[in-house]
Amino acid sequence: MEAVKGLRDAATNISWKGDGKSPVAFVSGNVSFYNESAAGKQVDPSPIIACVGYMDDYEKAITMKIKNKGSNIFSVGKREDELGGSVYYDLLDKMGKNVPKVNFENEKKMIYAIVDCIDNELLLSCHDISDGGILTTLAEMILGGEADGKIGIELNLDSAKLLPSKALFSETSGFVFEVDDNNVENVKEIFEKYDLELIGLGKTTDEEKLIIEKDNAKIIDLTIEDMKEAWCNGVVEALR
Repeated sequence: MEAVKGLRDAATNISWKGDGKSPVAFVSGNVSFYNESAAGKQVDPSPIIACVGYMDDYEKAITMKIKNKGSNIFSVGKREDELGGSVYYDLLDKMGKNVPKVNFENEKKMIYAIVDCIDNELLLSCHDISDGGILTTLAEMILGGEADGKIGIELNLDSAKLLPSKALFSETSGFVFEVDDNNVENVKEIFEKYDLELIGLGKTTDEEKLIIEKDNAKIIDLTIEDMKEAWCNGVVEALR
């Protein structure tokens, strides 16, 4: 019931960008309450939502997979100490207390800014920050849903005020996106129009790795091959 209320609040408070008034349309959904593996391991009840929108020109659509070497990685949506109920805490058998708080006005601004950037063909790729936090978002952008990533990402966390574990795994909402050098200033102008802080994270590289540094030290150095292995076999391993 609370999940349904949350969907209602989001649909009515964020609204369709076309007129800024109409609620977002949820056209379908499915809820599985009783899921378990062959070994009897329970899977949490899962509400699956289908939401609809439209584009005047579908050729402007982009994917989450990073496209080029040497492009810029930005994010929007400041990381907060909000890991309550997160995947990170779940893996540690903890619940946490700081559940992400939704600011609908800010959510709407972020979504509208991203839509404007895509409509103006300023982004190469883009992905939302949700389960698993920004680290999972980056991994999914490298693998691109096909687990064949060849372009790496190198980031610096020196500007993060949180502990690295919280900065990387906080599930505060936001987006990560890839921008060519030629489009950086135009992207910044759009986000300034919506009074949003654009956060520079790093660059894409020709090294097939995800590297994250803080205070001149590598805190993460993962090869794409290792990420691919976890991506392709993680669910099977978890259900054993």
